[in-house]
Amino acid sequence: MVKKDILTPKWEKFDNEWYRQRYSSILPIIEDIYAGDVYLYYQEKGRKIGHSPNSYFDEKWYLKTYPIVAEAVQSNQFLSGFDHYCREGYKDHSPHWLFTEDYYQKQYNELTNHFAAYKNGYDHYLNEGDLNLFSGSIFFNPLLYALQQDNQELISVAGGSYQHFLRNLTSNIGKTRLSWFFDEEWYVNTYPDVQNSIKRHEYSCGLHHYLSNPTPLEFSPSADFSESFYRQHYNDVASSVGVGHPLRNGYMHFIFHGYKEGRRPNENFELDQLALQGDVIKAISSHMFHNAFEYWVAKQDQVLFDQYCNEFKSKVQTEDLTAAQLPLSNETNVVHETASQVVSKSVEDSDATDEVIHSLGTDPIPTIAKDPIIDEDEDFPVLTVDEDKSLLTIEPQKEKIKFTEYSKVSDAVNEDEDSNVLSEMDPKKDPQPSPVPSPNKAFWKDFDEEWYVRKYSDVTSEIKALDLDSVEEYYHSFGCHKGHSPNPYFDEQWYLKTYPEVKSQIEQHQYVSGFEHYCHQGYQKYSPHWLFSEAYYRQKLTHLTDENLARNGFVNGYDHYLRAGDREGISGSVFFAPEFFIGHYNSPIQSGLGAYSHYLKHIDTISNLTRTSWYFDPAWYLQQYPDVQTLIDNGEFINPLHHYLTNDDPKNYSPLLWFNEQFYNSEYADLFEQLEPEQNYRNGYAHFIDKGIGLLLQPSLPINLDIYSFKTEVKRDINNGLYPNAYVHWLANHADIHDVADLKEDETEYYTHISDILADENAYQGAVWAQFDEEWYLMTYSDVPQKMEICGIESVKEYYEQIGVFLGHSPNPYFDEQWYLFEYEFVKKDIKRGKFKTGFDHYCRIGHKKCQPHWLFSSEHYLYHNPNFTYEINASSEYVNAYDHYLKKGDALRKTGSLFFDPLVYERHCYEAGNVEKTYFPFRNYLLNMGKTDLRATVSLYFDSRWYLDRYPEVLHEIKAGKYTSALQHYFMNPTPTSYEPLPWFSEKFYVEEYPDLAGVISTDRNSKFRNGYEHFLLHGSLECRNPHPDVNLKKYYLSGSVRDDIENGFYRDAFGHWVFDKRLEAWIDHLPEDSHYRLSDKTIQSREYFQKKAHFMLPTVAHQKLDFSYEGKPDISVIMLVKNQLAVTLTALASLRANFKGKIQLLIGDNHSTDDTIFIQNCLIGAHLTRFAYNFGYGRACNYLIEQVKAPITVFLNNDIYLYPGAIDILCKHLVSKTDIAAVGGKIIHPDGHLQEAGSIIWRDGTTIGYLRGDDPLIPEANFVRDVDYCSTAMMAIKTSILLQLEGFSSIYYPAYFEDTDLCVRIIKAGYRVVYHPDAVVEHMEYASSDPIVSSGLTRRNHQKFVKAHADFLRFQHPRHSDNVVIARERTEKNKRILFIEDRVPLRNLGSGYVRSNDIVRQMAKLGYSVTVYPINDQYPHLFQIYSDLPETVEVLYNRTIHELSEFFFKRAGYYDVIWIGRTHNLQRILPMMGEANRYIPQDCLILDTEVIATPRTLLRQDILGLKKDEEDTLEIGLERELSCARHCQTMVTVNEIDANYAKATGFDQVSILGHMLDVRPTPKTWEERTGLLFVGALHDSLSPNFDSLEWFLSEVFPIVVKKMDQEFTFTIAGYVHPSVDMSVFAKYPQVKLLGAVDDLTYLYNDNRVCIAPTRFAGGIPYKLHEAASFGIPIVATELLVRQLGWTDDKDIFAASIYNPEFFASQIVRLYQEEKLWNKLRNNALSRIDKECNEQQFRDNLQQILTQVTSHK
Repeated sequence: MVKKDILTPKWEKFDNEWYRQRYSSILPIIEDIYAGDVYLYYQEKGRKIGHSPNSYFDEKWYLKTYPIVAEAVQSNQFLSGFDHYCREGYKDHSPHWLFTEDYYQKQYNELTNHFAAYKNGYDHYLNEGDLNLFSGSIFFNPLLYALQQDNQELISVAGGSYQHFLRNLTSNIGKTRLSWFFDEEWYVNTYPDVQNSIKRHEYSCGLHHYLSNPTPLEFSPSADFSESFYRQHYNDVASSVGVGHPLRNGYMHFIFHGYKEGRRPNENFELDQLALQGDVIKAISSHMFHNAFEYWVAKQDQVLFDQYCNEFKSKVQTEDLTAAQLPLSNETNVVHETASQVVSKSVEDSDATDEVIHSLGTDPIPTIAKDPIIDEDEDFPVLTVDEDKSLLTIEPQKEKIKFTEYSKVSDAVNEDEDSNVLSEMDPKKDPQPSPVPSPNKAFWKDFDEEWYVRKYSDVTSEIKALDLDSVEEYYHSFGCHKGHSPNPYFDEQWYLKTYPEVKSQIEQHQYVSGFEHYCHQGYQKYSPHWLFSEAYYRQKLTHLTDENLARNGFVNGYDHYLRAGDREGISGSVFFAPEFFIGHYNSPIQSGLGAYSHYLKHIDTISNLTRTSWYFDPAWYLQQYPDVQTLIDNGEFINPLHHYLTNDDPKNYSPLLWFNEQFYNSEYADLFEQLEPEQNYRNGYAHFIDKGIGLLLQPSLPINLDIYSFKTEVKRDINNGLYPNAYVHWLANHADIHDVADLKEDETEYYTHISDILADENAYQGAVWAQFDEEWYLMTYSDVPQKMEICGIESVKEYYEQIGVFLGHSPNPYFDEQWYLFEYEFVKKDIKRGKFKTGFDHYCRIGHKKCQPHWLFSSEHYLYHNPNFTYEINASSEYVNAYDHYLKKGDALRKTGSLFFDPLVYERHCYEAGNVEKTYFPFRNYLLNMGKTDLRATVSLYFDSRWYLDRYPEVLHEIKAGKYTSALQHYFMNPTPTSYEPLPWFSEKFYVEEYPDLAGVISTDRNSKFRNGYEHFLLHGSLECRNPHPDVNLKKYYLSGSVRDDIENGFYRDAFGHWVFDKRLEAWIDHLPEDSHYRLSDKTIQSREYFQKKAHFMLPTVAHQKLDFSYEGKPDISVIMLVKNQLAVTLTALASLRANFKGKIQLLIGDNHSTDDTIFIQNCLIGAHLTRFAYNFGYGRACNYLIEQVKAPITVFLNNDIYLYPGAIDILCKHLVSKTDIAAVGGKIIHPDGHLQEAGSIIWRDGTTIGYLRGDDPLIPEANFVRDVDYCSTAMMAIKTSILLQLEGFSSIYYPAYFEDTDLCVRIIKAGYRVVYHPDAVVEHMEYASSDPIVSSGLTRRNHQKFVKAHADFLRFQHPRHSDNVVIARERTEKNKRILFIEDRVPLRNLGSGYVRSNDIVRQMAKLGYSVTVYPINDQYPHLFQIYSDLPETVEVLYNRTIHELSEFFFKRAGYYDVIWIGRTHNLQRILPMMGEANRYIPQDCLILDTEVIATPRTLLRQDILGLKKDEEDTLEIGLERELSCARHCQTMVTVNEIDANYAKATGFDQVSILGHMLDVRPTPKTWEERTGLLFVGALHDSLSPNFDSLEWFLSEVFPIVVKKMDQEFTFTIAGYVHPSVDMSVFAKYPQVKLLGAVDDLTYLYNDNRVCIAPTRFAGGIPYKLHEAASFGIPIVATELLVRQLGWTDDKDIFAASIYNPEFFASQIVRLYQEEKLWNKLRNNALSRIDKECNEQQFRDNLQQILTQVTSHK
């Protein structure tokens, strides 16, 4: 389709008739004022008010879509948007909201011969494309539209469906559907305001509104897609849609991405099953519909659906419509690629970006800029290039799937995935025997129906005539016998011609075809196609052995090439170089194919003149051999290259101007005679490529390759990898010569051709390196102001241009004039000849294309390590060359252009120095400050500036004298390069002597291959593991530890760089204090290694069983995790998270630019939202980005180098929501070596911090109680999202890391909330797994200063930093007081004997808000589980202390406690001497003695009952005095009942308080009738205890009587703790007695038994066991002593019995046991007593009163 006459495009014409109809309201004005001249009105008025000149151009939309154009119109640069489009915009802008130029060109470029003779794609569309049912937008289906029109002739007259629609746009389109993807009728009915806007002529129709409105997220396109559901259900979509984002709305995401990803368009619709239905598959495969969603939408209107299908089939059958004409046939892939470009490209090229974004229906992204920063703290002014916010965009998620060793052979490479296979097939790894894959799995084995029908167009009619079922059946039955190829990757005819023995075998019926032969055995050694050589490919990639290929699932080299190598840009023939082809091919490569596959598949549509490599010139070939074109036209050959490689007379054709076949064969005839028989070359050119280039033979008479190869620039370019050999160098640098006669005799400089100079010499002006930097210039050349005054020059730039250029001055830090002239001697010559003023002038005009501007940058190095930038540089006018790209973008992304500048190493220097701002553009900022503040900065692992200046002090003198700018420049430019060594671990002398093969290649001669030994070592020796120094065994080091893995993961380039880093780290650590936590013990190092090793165990499991974080509805928690490398460690953390918390998790992962396998992490996860940052975003900033996406009420921060212990997340979250004033909760962090990393953290008054108990045992008591703290680490911390948002996340002043969590916690506290440490939430943390300790140390120092400055008001009230203050600083207790609770033992409830009451006291103290420490003084250690399950989590239980450490304890916690509560009088007696000694450390006015029981009355009673002998002093008065005298040191005495209180008062104590027991009423349910048996409950600590005595007396005196009186069977159960020393056998002689021992829960005993007995004969205080029994609702028979102590009423609340009347005691038991009414009375009355006297509130009030009374003066 070629336009025969070049006419004015339709879109450029003014349409008088349409204009009058469209703007009918202004016709009277036109008639009255402009005499009816419509065009004159438009020129003078209409275009100024936004009128369009014709239906094909929308003026208002154009200005709105391209704001830059609107600004240009406003500034009178253009008369209107239409004027801009006609003059410039037509090249790459879209003119209308229903047509996208970029899409149309990509869709139909090849089909239309690149729109030959048309001004642009739109011109072609309006003239031809529209009539041919082409589409310029996914929202306009021309066939669908035409189907709904009554008069088809009108459509043809209008020029096609699109133009007909535009012509009638002003009328109401009503129910007409323009596309299945949009429902006009539903839209205007659903959104009434849209209808109103249309009536007001703000929009032409509903579709116009949908594609142009400023709030695209508020509208759905049809009933079949819900915009709100889609964005809410798929939370990862939210960040990529909307105004200013790559996609306009969720619907765009669904069309171009979501459908392929299996996402749902609305809540009730599932696509998966629909897509599998046979009729759907058939419709899609025939290109009738693009996907199942469109099919389903169309199906809703059955009538229109049937009409459309019939019309489509009719068009296809009549060949009026082909698959290539269909809209969106490849659009999904095209637009997907475009979206990725938008995200990664950001806003560097605003015009291009706007166009691409428009093609997606989105708005442009704004740019952000900041002013430079001057750091005034340095001795020299620090010049900084501030961060470019436009480069903070997030990189799109990579879709590459890593090729792993353990993958199944059958799944080794997914044809739909761009696997980076070559990097994974490591020949150094020990090969494992692998089964040889079947050829049936080879990529070249598949039959390509679409290609076959296109290639052999006549087969369609034959298939119909033969009534065959499929094209493939035809091929196997007939085609293979006709010499047909089954796919584009195998050439049947060439194969048979090349391998005649195969043809012979076919004739003998051994094989049906050459393809069958190749599939069975030929694939093992033969080549399948004239454009691929199996031997060449294997030779190029030496690691592709048969075993290695088989192990990784490839059949042969060709299979590997098609599935992997082609996609990675590798060549399979010298005549096809993928990158070269792409550079000369003006159309996009088909998605999913490599360049080679695309070329073969579309070779019939690719221009014959398209070059595929340097080695063949098709244009010259056709000119030289015009008969070839005739052969091509006759179908005998496909194109010139095909002819050259397959013709029958190969020695009669030369491939290009610079090779003469006849000359070469004649000149080197003797060489051919010497060849072995097997060395058979097709022609001289084949020999020349294989051998001749290496031997520097002469390819044609004008070229002396031997002489040419010795040119300085040629050698340099080849050494730098710019060209593979001298011949290609010649071809590339003489590409503009088309006749040998034009070749100059003196080819001395490769740049002398005028064609090398840019036509526009000002094209470089926008480059960063082209700008004059006045501030830097004055700082660098400090004498300039004085000279300016002398010369009378006012402008610094003028001085540079008039004088500085002659002094060798550089205009800016990015260009080194001195080095440039040193490196390129020919430039010096040209300056002397007057061709250029300076080296800078040369570089600006032509040098920037091929020369390097600075000794610290190599464009080859930059593009080799960042190949994706090549296209970006070539495709955008934003970048002049690679160096400009590096300075503008690559530098900010932390890329490098030299081995001698590593941005991460420079960052380390900046962090140590506290100059974080200089890391935004590390390279530019280093050059700005290189000779001043950064003079000694080390910026690479391969050069040590500080060591160099110390080792060679004369260099520093030369720098100060101005001869050199830095140590690095001296190293590069000094005249004796072998005399200087770059760092202490490389020896020039040793290296050269150690490796004799270097003799002759190292010399100071500029023509030598290597300037010194170090240059060879870096380029080759380090990669070969040669030793750089006598003390460095690099091979051994490479094989040690994790060095090899680190290199393979991309952390280091080579083993030497790894060695240098380790040595620098060791030296840095050696200067640290001995107690620095950066000093790792051997145990710590081993534990870290084991932690990592365990993490790797997780990989196979996660690879097979993905971690599922998907959820429905609203998540319970949002987890934010930042990662940087360490994939195995990260997956371990995530696996522990998934196993730890069963609720709904919104997982937000931020990848801070990982370089290892972490880039494949999403393949291991389901439902996780992954954000990949363009470079290391830092901690706080990256978290803040993710915080914006949080949806849960709780946000949990987790490091990626952690392992969560069971229940950790649940514990954090439950405690977080337990109180409204708790904002954040952290947990116990344990290092892999088993020591604490922190148990909460302390902030000192000077702003420094410390992890509490770092290095201690995690089980120590001090680490195991809940408390408020200054801050917790975000290695694991939960925070309420509302408060996190209220505080706006992390502060930005701490970028990139450290102190953000400290600052956040301080701001939480300042806002009135609490930060809490919870020891039950435990996490194992590797610490510093992904950080450099040198960097972290420097950042910590720098950010500490910022923290102090930001929170001076807070810090002044913190404790001073001192080891003695650690305990008092560990807990924030501004209001709460601290109590030291001293007891015999840890007060566990199962111990009985008063410990239950002590337990209750501790519990209530904690509830009242006191900070309690329990200190047991006896040497008895209960199990930890018993302790922590029986006491509140906020109580510190010093279970491992005894009375022996009490004095030291008082000393260490001097002034810490407000109250000391001593349980039991005898304990006070024991510790009184220690308290006296520690008088000044403990509170003297807040001591409380809790007697628990006054023992003297009990002791005297025991003596009486047992008839023990008494002394004269054994009187009550003397005994009480003796017992209670110690209590006079206390301010308050506490007794358990009124009786004991009276004893205390009788002894002379006034401050006596009563605190009884605390019990809840909890009656057991069984009735009297359902119960049987008697019950005794009590602990038996020894045989002298009251309980043992009571049991012994009861069983001997009372129990026999009870047995006699009972008329029914019963049991007597004895329950309670029994000390091992107590002999219980004396109680076992009665069959009714059941001895249970300690029982954890007595409830069932209280429920089953009918009567509880308490036969205690001597006791003190209140028997807790009676209160407990009564609270459970079991009536009691007790001794009169106990009833009196209780203060209860006999025969009402309890039965009392005398110990002196066993008969009566037994009668009381039997009576209560047998009388139901009596039993119920006592039960109910006792329950009432308990409820009144022992309730919790009363107990707590009494306790609070006691504590308040004691502390009221404080």
